[in-house]
Amino acid sequence: MKMRCSGIMLSVLLSVSSVFAQSWHEVDIEFNDIIAEMMMYEDDLYIAGSFTDFAGIKDADCIARWDGCEWHAVAPGLSGSVDVLCFHKGRLYVAGWFSINGGLDQTNIAYWDGVMWNELGEGLDYYCSAIVPIGDDLYVGGGFITAGGVDNTCMVARWDGETWHSIGTNPVFCAYDFTYISDMTTDGTNLYVTGLFSNLAGIGEADRVARWDGEQWHALGSGINPMPVWADWFSIYTVGDNVIVSGSFMDAGGNPEADGIALWDGFSWHGIPGVNDEYQCFAAEAMNLYFTVGDTIWRHHLSDSSWHQIAIIKRLQRALVIDTSNIYVVGDDLNINNEQFDSDMAVYSVDPPCQTTPTTNWNNGPELLVYPNPATDIIHLRMQQGEVDQVTLRNVTGQIILEHSGNLSEIDIKGLAQGVYVLAVRATSGNISIRNIVKQ
Repeated sequence: MKMRCSGIMLSVLLSVSSVFAQSWHEVDIEFNDIIAEMMMYEDDLYIAGSFTDFAGIKDADCIARWDGCEWHAVAPGLSGSVDVLCFHKGRLYVAGWFSINGGLDQTNIAYWDGVMWNELGEGLDYYCSAIVPIGDDLYVGGGFITAGGVDNTCMVARWDGETWHSIGTNPVFCAYDFTYISDMTTDGTNLYVTGLFSNLAGIGEADRVARWDGEQWHALGSGINPMPVWADWFSIYTVGDNVIVSGSFMDAGGNPEADGIALWDGFSWHGIPGVNDEYQCFAAEAMNLYFTVGDTIWRHHLSDSSWHQIAIIKRLQRALVIDTSNIYVVGDDLNINNEQFDSDMAVYSVDPPCQTTPTTNWNNGPELLVYPNPATDIIHLRMQQGEVDQVTLRNVTGQIILEHSGNLSEIDIKGLAQGVYVLAVRATSGNISIRNIVKQ
């Protein structure tokens, strides 16, 4: 039997402007030290740092998990500081300065297999700043000179799940605190690295930024000219087919308009109009870049060069952008848009924590969680009770855009035009929930 929802479409659409207005919401936390890392994994927020008993939870030391409503401990036994998190093939990899249960040797990196902590061979002889998975392997970058005691692993090495490997060769010069990888990213095939180094793998122009294609290293044009050494810390992102580098530099690739942030299009370096070295890029998603300029957070869309002010945040320490509809921020005594927050964490979203957006139910349908919303590519479906039995998506004229029978957890909306759509989801109980969907 096909569902019909045109009779209630008007009331659903009338509520869309109020239902999907984004705002800042407090996330209830109390912590006693710095949060160094935030990441999302399977819909949960993970944080890392040097805290103990986070949010008053026993064993929530150095790592904690937020499920959208409550905080949880992740893995017991850590003491010290965790600065890097990465999930890969069912394992949680962590890096930093820590000890485990007072017995596992200090190797600066370890993984949790769900039962216990494990070393990665002999580990790293100095700090790790980034971990990037590509295929079955993990690439690790930082200020170390050797990984696992393997030769030619200065600053960057590959872990295959069992052993360490060199990739290419060392830079011409390698020394603690004078050469390091500060950040890494991938487009799914290539590894891009940035940091304080010159002539990586003996390549004359592989300065401060380089690309590993799985077989050899490559320079990106003529590289980047840094400012004074004390300010040499860079971040790197992939946005579409482009690579973005942000940091303390001037005239990337010899371009006088590429200061502080530069875009590599595969052939040459470019500046971003309106951006100078006062802009600090802290995130990239889809075709958007996120900047802090003083106390203000801005979003810049590369395709149309538009700018959107998100918020004025005082005492911001760290931010995590999941998508345009979900941004987490952390700070000491947060003040957002001149509103003082009691919590040290907040999220910019449609829904407050622990609350789904209002749902118009037919026949007392079950609560339905749809996220993200608004969305640009994929929306996820989660029933608070029962399972999905049938899904229908219509445009504002009532035309059926998608119809699916059986359980469904996500819908691909990349090909849809921007606008409002109506989603009807029937549960296995026969109850139906109706939701507005906004495609950005």
